[in-house]
Amino acid sequence: MGLITQPIEALPFSAFRLFQVNGSRKEFEKLYFDRRRRLAAFAIAALAEDDAAFIPALEDIIWALCEEYTWCLPAHLHVQDPEAEDDAPRQVDLFASETAHALSEICHLFKDRLDPLIVKRARLEVMRRVLNPYMQLKRVFGWEMATNNWSAVCAGSIGMAAIYMIQDSRILMPVLNRVFEAMACFLEGFTEEGACLEGLGYWYYGFGYYVYFAELLKQRTGGKVDLLLDEKKAQHIAEFPQFCFLQENHVANFSDCGRTSGIQTGLFSRLCQRLEQLRIPSLTYRSNSIDHCGRFATAMRDLAWTDYALLEKREGLPLRSEFLQEAEWMVSRCQVGGKLISFAAKGGHNGEPHNHNDIGHFVWVVDGVRWLEDLGAGLYTRQYFGDERYSILCNS
Repeated sequence: MGLITQPIEALPFSAFRLFQVNGSRKEFEKLYFDRRRRLAAFAIAALAEDDAAFIPALEDIIWALCEEYTWCLPAHLHVQDPEAEDDAPRQVDLFASETAHALSEICHLFKDRLDPLIVKRARLEVMRRVLNPYMQLKRVFGWEMATNNWSAVCAGSIGMAAIYMIQDSRILMPVLNRVFEAMACFLEGFTEEGACLEGLGYWYYGFGYYVYFAELLKQRTGGKVDLLLDEKKAQHIAEFPQFCFLQENHVANFSDCGRTSGIQTGLFSRLCQRLEQLRIPSLTYRSNSIDHCGRFATAMRDLAWTDYALLEKREGLPLRSEFLQEAEWMVSRCQVGGKLISFAAKGGHNGEPHNHNDIGHFVWVVDGVRWLEDLGAGLYTRQYFGDERYSILCNS
């Protein structure tokens, strides 16, 4: 209940402009994501506990999001022309898309519990900021042709928002067809064996939204469209974590990936329900339902989809050596002298997304201790994704 009593922090211009001034992202993004975590926390609490006490707080944070200058992060705004600044509220990036999905789904779930004005305004903002710009035939966003997480997260979020917001199938179908094209580009970014060259964290992010959209679409079409089972490559992609996890929560953290990772119980439950061959790592290490960015889609599906009985049946990765031929990743898990030893090595090339110039690098873990290490991802700044990328130690 403590969060309810804390005021919603403003998003000051001084923090907003820091990315432009010195490339720093963390000051503004901390405030921005605090708001999204608050949105997810109040919505999940109101659903899980069926407590009306959370509704006024949920209404306040929805109202605050509707007041924001733009739902885009400053780092993702591609507005250079001062005369075009009015376009910033209608720029669509990862988090504008996620915000649109979160508000549309919350309005659907709470339409009889929220003040009608809140529902009306949230839906208007979703249409004004995201769906209407996306539905303009002459406008194409760069991420629609991306072969990385952007195409799945942005298109998947927009597709889900459209399913909630647009009841007329004649209007909805052109939107979904455009989403399908972006999703096809997303799948192209994986190797044929299903490897995500961006690393496990981005597998969770991009493929998670692919699954979230696919499942809602399957529901909307009465099971007639099933992107998970209709796409053979998607099934291979679902198996990728089986290669990444070395032991316990340790992962082969090539590219921009953390050293350790938990499992998202909602996503893995749904994948295990759909794919009989899927195995999962240890259930001891579970990701927080509400992550550092406050992603509502993940938190909601952890609540709605998690099936611990099923996960327990699939728990435990085999002790064996595996090679992803196209990605040129090798992972080995074995038991020697009573010790669990895991080894991972990477070939590939330096033109990969989130590249770290890490050809030939390897990781060695013995009984939960990392003896040979990969530094993993660094702090995201303008310099991190610019010309100075390889002056940063972990990337070079």
